Amino acid sequence: YAFYKRIPPKKQVWWLGGIAIILVAAYIDTQKKTDITDETARIPQICTAAMSVIMVRPTNIITVNKLSEGVAYLSYKRPKDGSIWAYKCKIYDQTNRVIWASDSGDTSGRWRNDPKDETITYEINGDKLTITQLYPGGSPSSTNFLLSELLNRIPTETKEATNSAPHKNEPKKNSMFSEGITDTQIKSAVDLVKAYGFTCNSVTSMTAHIWTTGFSLSCNNFSYTYNIEDVGGNWVVTVD
Repeated sequence: YAFYKRIPPKKQVWWLGGIAIILVAAYIDTQKKTDITDETARIPQICTAAMSVIMVRPTNIITVNKLSEGVAYLSYKRPKDGSIWAYKCKIYDQTNRVIWASDSGDTSGRWRNDPKDETITYEINGDKLTITQLYPGGSPSSTNFLLSELLNRIPTETKEATNSAPHKNEPKKNSMFSEGITDTQIKSAVDLVKAYGFTCNSVTSMTAHIWTTGFSLSCNNFSYTYNIEDVGGNWVVTVD
């Protein structure tokens, strides 16, 4: 304050204006980073739902193995013979179109973005994720999913674009965790908390909200507690 009083009155306005501009710019930059984080976090969910529609498979057998540079690497085991089928998937050219390709190691297939290929699009409305499939000359068909049921499809963004073994996804058997909470969901929640710039070095508890779509996550022996909620289709982290 003493420093501010030493500034000539005419320059005080310019000084305050400059501070305001810096704060607004920082806020806008933060919002942009949040949007990017949210969009990246949705890619595994969107791709899981899309591959479920394309391959006519239930989402619960589809595993997201890696997320690298906006590409989700997925696989599933075919029930009738136990064979593994692997694919990669991404959002096409910053639109709402999803494209995919087979991913069998050294023999990866082409991306399905040819005019003769089917068009797969997604739409998010609150907790509802809609995947629409349209073949050239045909009529569109849509399938709905719940984003909250696909929360455990959010792995850590990695640099290496290679397939790995699926994450262990057994429910936690502990009174500090809601029934059905898995290790993968916990890891996903921690990743999201850290993406918002918060601290979570160890997880103490994680419980599902009763009346809203979301979770409460306590970290570092209850030193920090965060609310992770679906707000308008975005996963938002706030400090409790």
